[in-house]
Amino acid sequence: MDHNFQIRLIDVTKKNFVMGSKAGDEVLNHLRSSVNGPVNALEISLENMTAFDACFVRNGIAAFAKLNSKQIGTIITNVENVDVLENLLYGFHAKQMPLLIKNNDGTGSIYGDLSSGGKEVLSFVYSKKQTTTSELSHFLDISSPNASSKLKKLFNQGYIHAYKQDAISGGIEYVYTPFFKCTALECCNI
Repeated sequence: MDHNFQIRLIDVTKKNFVMGSKAGDEVLNHLRSSVNGPVNALEISLENMTAFDACFVRNGIAAFAKLNSKQIGTIITNVENVDVLENLLYGFHAKQMPLLIKNNDGTGSIYGDLSSGGKEVLSFVYSKKQTTTSELSHFLDISSPNASSKLKKLFNQGYIHAYKQDAISGGIEYVYTPFFKCTALECCNI
């Protein structure tokens, strides 16, 4: 079950133009104190935000993503201009975190340091509600250990969520889920 926490950044900053590391630190503190409980993803809407700099992103949104990457995905929505996108890219790159963008048309964009194989796995995972190692193994026609390794790597890098469940064959298996489901995913290297 999806448990997403949603905020509008402008409601936190109280202005549509935000600059500097100090403002980023304040947003980070706000997010850390506001986001709690069983949350799989934090969805941050940039609706009505006209500008912010990379220092703000690095110390605020990207720092939150880095601190919580194993528990909570950080999703950005309503990216309204190219300057905002570029500063998001710089800030997330500085924290060595993937930038996950959910578009209003049902598509998504992921920016990170991805191999072509990683892009293919992400496209598969983001097209489904959940994925197991055996499903990915079958889809890519690769061994289960190879599929497992690919999924674990993407989880550890903050691209997808994982949880344990009882396997049909006995024992425990990991189930991997996207932070949001989309009709098409564009994967770009930063």
